[in-house]
Amino acid sequence: RAYKIRKGDTLLRIVYREMGVTSGAWDAVRAVQVLNPGIVDVNKIYEGHTIILPAAAAGTLAVESSPVIGSAVAVLPVQEPAAPQAPSPLKVETKATIELSPAARLAVIKQIITKMNGIMMTSGNYYLPVSDTEQLTIDCAAIPVIQLDAQSTVFLDTGSRSSAQLKKLISQYWKNYHLIKIHDQDDVIVVLKKIFNNMPGYAISKAHKPLVAGKAPHVEIVADWVITKKTSRSVSRDLLGIRFVGENEPQMPRAIVDYASASSLSIVELSPGKGIVEKPQEIYSLPAPVSLPSSPCGEFAWALVNYLDLQAQRDTDVRIFNIDEDGFNLSIKADISVSTGDHRTLIFTRSLPEEFTEILQKAGDRLIFISDDDEPSVNLEKILKGLNVVFDTGYFGFSGTDKNQGPYHFGFRGTKIEADKNIYIINFDLNNELRGLLHEIWEAQVVKY
Repeated sequence: RAYKIRKGDTLLRIVYREMGVTSGAWDAVRAVQVLNPGIVDVNKIYEGHTIILPAAAAGTLAVESSPVIGSAVAVLPVQEPAAPQAPSPLKVETKATIELSPAARLAVIKQIITKMNGIMMTSGNYYLPVSDTEQLTIDCAAIPVIQLDAQSTVFLDTGSRSSAQLKKLISQYWKNYHLIKIHDQDDVIVVLKKIFNNMPGYAISKAHKPLVAGKAPHVEIVADWVITKKTSRSVSRDLLGIRFVGENEPQMPRAIVDYASASSLSIVELSPGKGIVEKPQEIYSLPAPVSLPSSPCGEFAWALVNYLDLQAQRDTDVRIFNIDEDGFNLSIKADISVSTGDHRTLIFTRSLPEEFTEILQKAGDRLIFISDDDEPSVNLEKILKGLNVVFDTGYFGFSGTDKNQGPYHFGFRGTKIEADKNIYIINFDLNNELRGLLHEIWEAQVVKY
């Protein structure tokens, strides 16, 4: 169906809002790009232009790629548009080359192997025993040696220095050792393919969908290539993602790269003429983390109203009957009393007799009843509603392209309070670097209970 771009739109916002996408957002974005070949850069769309959206959320995006870095063809996935007049799946070709000298290319390979906790020896000698009295000596400066585990050792002949006899000798005596020839015109991806095609249990392939790192929250990162390791016959684990970065393209924030690394997923960005590029470590001016006690509910409520900087008192005596009017005095104790303008809000951690409730409400008091039997999220909602605080609950997503950063997305479920700085109240520990990213880039504060 057709959609006219509005002011402030991004493709991510469009797929969230118009297509109802809640996960796999980048698959949907790339599917929209395929349907609209005029969108060369997914970060650049223009108000007033009309684009075609898939009839439903997109499936898995298949990407075919040539051995040359960055030469890729994106193919629209499984689902045909429902409307007969909608365009058929199209191919969009984008080209980018990364030209590196043999020395720079070798340095990139070494950094990638190191990030995978492997070893690449480019100096000294490597010895292979042939018999009790003979050994094969390999000059690592001429033929670098790569080791990832006991089953994966590769020798890189980078200058056609080895002979067919040497390769035959290695394959005859050592089944887990492989000699591969690297040519000057070989691109980084071509070299990596030669390496991992000779390493049992490892594979390099095009990234058909965003890579996922972490659990709470999980972060989706768009990459061009991915190196995986098979952990069982049917399960593989992503070890490293490779992303190509053009001259004017934004890089991935270090907070995202570090978070992925802590989840055993390395992210490498390659730039033309530079090889591996990394953003400097971001220094965030973070306030101290705020943690509200989730129980007992009275302590939770007291911590919350104080965090919101409301005028509140604890254990307040509230008069129900007055001796001058009723002939006797009777007061009850409110756990918390909050004054907001001309109104008073009373928070109770216990129920009251119905007649007491009616008397207080007729006097203009607002009443909030919370309980330890309820989940903290339920008590939170009761308190915010009773205090007339503007809030929303649900899933909140954050995408790098919205802030001119690298293509990543993460989100979490929680409660959002509208204030000078948006406040997100969650019930899990958020990584400190992600908290810093939210604070600096989205001007958001995170509170845990």
